[in-house]
Amino acid sequence: MAAFILFFALSGLLSNILLLYVFVLHWRNFFKSQLFTFFVLNMIIAGIIYSATNLWASVPCTINKCMFISSDSMMIAMTTPNTVGHWGYLLSSAALTIYRFGIYVSKTFDGRKRLIKVFINKKQSITKL
Repeated sequence: MAAFILFFALSGLLSNILLLYVFVLHWRNFFKSQLFTFFVLNMIIAGIIYSATNLWASVPCTINKCMFISSDSMMIAMTTPNTVGHWGYLLSSAALTIYRFGIYVSKTFDGRKRLIKVFINKKQSITKL
C-alpha cells in the first residue's frame, strides 16, 4: 500500500514542480497578465505541500512498515501540512470555480442587455414611422 502512495506522491510532486518551473520561466511573457494565474499558483503550491507530506510518510513506510509512527506528536506533525495542503487546494479550486462562473454569468447578462437594447431601439424606430 505504501508503494502505491509513494508512486502517486512522486508523480504529483514532480508534475507540480515542473508546472511551477514553467510558470516561473514564462511569467513575464504570458502568465503575469492573466488573472487566473494566482489561483493556479495557489493550487500548485498546495499540491506541492500535499504531495511532499505524502512522500515524507510513504518513503519510510515502504522501507520499514511504519514503525516510527507511534506517537501522537509525530502524527500531528505529519497530518498538519497534509491538511493545510489539502484545504489550500480545495479553497483555490473553489475560488477558481467562482471566478470562472462569474465570468460566464457576466457574459450572459451582457449579451441579454444588448438584446434588450436592440429590441427597445427597434420598437422606437417602428413607432417613429
